Amino acid sequence: MDHYHMSGLGISIALVVMTGAESSARADCAPQWLAGVPGMNGTVSAMTVLPDGHALVGGAFTTVGGAPANYLARFDPSGNTWSALGSEPNGEIRTLALLPDGDLIVGGFLTAAGGVPANHIARYSPSTNTWSALGAGVEGYFVRALAVLPNGDVVVGGGFSMVGGMPANNIALYSTAANTWSALGAGTSGGPHNGTVYALAVLPGGDVLVGGEFTSADGMPASMIARYSPASATWSTLGSGTNGWVLALAVLAGGDVIVGGYFTSAGGESAIHIARYSPADSTWSPIGAGVSGPGSGVFTLNLLPVGDVIAGGSFSNAGGVPASNIARLNPANNTWSALGSGTNGWVFQLTAIPGGDVLVGGGFSTAGGNASSYFGRWGPAWGDLNGDGFVRLADWSLFVGCIHGPESASGAGCGCADADSDGDVDLQDAAVFQLRFRP
Repeated sequence: MDHYHMSGLGISIALVVMTGAESSARADCAPQWLAGVPGMNGTVSAMTVLPDGHALVGGAFTTVGGAPANYLARFDPSGNTWSALGSEPNGEIRTLALLPDGDLIVGGFLTAAGGVPANHIARYSPSTNTWSALGAGVEGYFVRALAVLPNGDVVVGGGFSMVGGMPANNIALYSTAANTWSALGAGTSGGPHNGTVYALAVLPGGDVLVGGEFTSADGMPASMIARYSPASATWSTLGSGTNGWVLALAVLAGGDVIVGGYFTSAGGESAIHIARYSPADSTWSPIGAGVSGPGSGVFTLNLLPVGDVIAGGSFSNAGGVPASNIARLNPANNTWSALGSGTNGWVFQLTAIPGGDVLVGGGFSTAGGNASSYFGRWGPAWGDLNGDGFVRLADWSLFVGCIHGPESASGAGCGCADADSDGDVDLQDAAVFQLRFRP
């Protein structure tokens, strides 16, 4: 007999190990907007998942979970808790990229990080909590997009005219090994903001798709989107492109790309703020009725492990389905589904974490009707057995009734107790319950 003590509850229980018990059907723990996830005091614009499963979150905030944290903080999904880095940037963060060695490239409006001068971009080591500059950095307005190439080099996009002391129009290449910069030809130009780059994505062969609000790439006409080959240092167009800004890109497992932004046509076809591009045959196709609503647009896209895509932005309808600023797309059949009642404000960033939950950031104050300050979480409500949105003492009494030994399935109504989805409720699940418990 194993004993488990719930710290803070003063409750000890005995877990009876039963082998060979008759299985009963495991109830599903349906995904929902999780209540009680602490947020921040300003918009969230960037997120990435660290090797340890934590998320690094950036934006325009100065507190997280009620504690000071300037522009960048660490989120632990196991307990929905935040921690400040202690050594932080001094300006808003707009983009993050994880390097193969576990370090991160951080871009935005910063001019210093951890006390180190850094023009709009810097390198952060989570293992040592230290910062380093990327040479002379970027001169201009900001860094908005990052993409890591297979060799570890980083493509940097945004609104700028110089990198490392040399001319570079809105896009450049940084060598992490040599700590050197190089321009990508003539870069991007044209448009009301002189060719700003908002989105980057690496294709399976190593080429990079570049999206933004430009009309020229390396001197050739290119409407809001283009393709760059690092191998040959050449640019190419994607047909007639889009008729409005490209703000988000997501590469599917088969190599096709979902493209989102502020546009109503792609490749000459009607496509309302979202479309699909096939690099294999250079063709565009619409995604059903797209997304719509006052001021509508797609600002962020994230590919889930199962192959579906979560789209976030400003919209009230996705493919004919009511969806408030966030929705799920099945690219296999172009069908949409809502994420509950969504958010009450724009969604700027999304990322899937180990286990399949989705972290959502933006400019909202509620998610799924729950108070949610600029940050929310969509996923199964592990531990919330009474369905009130919280993990509290009432759930503990229900949890105890769900306990089974190894190799026996949890009983009906116990799906949200089986946090590790192994078919039984045991010590491992009790540990998750403890992390999520809030008095």
